[in-house]
Amino acid sequence: MHPDCTAHGGSAIIIKSNIKHYETEPFRTPKIQATSVVVEDWRGHLTVTALYSPPKHVIKKEEYINFFKTLGPRFIAGGDYNSKNTQWGSLLTTPRGRQLQAAINDLHLNTISSGEPTYWPTDPEKVPDLVDFGIVKGIPTGCFKCTSLQELSSDHSVVLLEVSQKFTCSNSMAMLHEHL
Repeated sequence: MHPDCTAHGGSAIIIKSNIKHYETEPFRTPKIQATSVVVEDWRGHLTVTALYSPPKHVIKKEEYINFFKTLGPRFIAGGDYNSKNTQWGSLLTTPRGRQLQAAINDLHLNTISSGEPTYWPTDPEKVPDLVDFGIVKGIPTGCFKCTSLQELSSDHSVVLLEVSQKFTCSNSMAMLHEHL
């Protein structure tokens, strides 16, 4: 849910029911809305985060750093950053993309993307570009496979981020964790 308690934006995570996990407190500001779940893999706790960042806000490097620090020492934070930088495959670099890249550099994070456009504007004056991707910490980038899928009738492609890790399993029931 958005911090103003209205339905727009948001994020969701689907976790396979036999993977041991728990939901953490959602991160909700007007600039970043994120849902996080902690799973256990063979190395310990790993935070998996889905986020949405509305395009209308200016976000400074320090705000990104503060957000990433809430995720712990190992995380995957994927979603619609609405931020462009050639470092993760966008056609151009925006001021917001420079701020995010500065935070990534300061915290020694890595980006994971398909390298393909993920946003398909309806405005014919705009060109498709990449704004949906993942940022990771504490996991080798070789453990990921990232693919853009044209599965939904949306102006964004689905980005499938597959992780080759061994997760701890449990016998709990399946649950959908979402915050719209």
